Amino acid sequence: LAAFAANAQYRLIYESFTIGGGDTTHTLVATSPNQNCALISSADPEEANPIPGIAGHFTYIDYSRDTVFYQLFYSKDEQYFTGYSLNNGNAYTLEKTEKVNGYNCRKYTTTLFSNKMEIWVTEDLKNHRATPSAAFGNLPGVVVQITRNGNTTTRLASKEKYKDVAPIIPAGDVLGQRMDRRELGNLEKEKLEEQIKEAQQLSEEIGQ
Repeated sequence: LAAFAANAQYRLIYESFTIGGGDTTHTLVATSPNQNCALISSADPEEANPIPGIAGHFTYIDYSRDTVFYQLFYSKDEQYFTGYSLNNGNAYTLEKTEKVNGYNCRKYTTTLFSNKMEIWVTEDLKNHRATPSAAFGNLPGVVVQITRNGNTTTRLASKEKYKDVAPIIPAGDVLGQRMDRRELGNLEKEKLEEQIKEAQQLSEEIGQ
């Protein structure tokens, strides 16, 4: 992969897969050194018939404030979000320096929720910072690859330069109704359960 322009915005595509089976999923990371921020979202096509009550998930990283904003997007009129520190207390061990996907990378290891994590990060890409997971957003540079427990890998697959047309983080942090992390998780669960219950009731009425 070629080097990045120092001040341009880019869209990075990461692919995630498990050795021995399962589908490959894709994550989009938009990164802007001028704004010192990044946006993480799914890059997979939307389902033709999505289950009602499932929100879109967007993660905004504001490096200048060491803050992560996590948003549930149900519609343009219904959005919720939470904010928390980018510095999550992960204790990293720097293992070695090696080439990965054409980049000079530092390999870090850590444990996250009892999982062994290996993370390769490059600072070859000038002013850019990017990660497909906010859990590792406090590492310097661009994450090139993450491997969990030796068999599940997320790696940088492609990049595309794009024109700076709007802030990655909405102006004024207008991301919806703010909640704490527990409240947001409970809300998402409750809304999904409500939709499933309504779908079951409708199915029973149609069957009568």
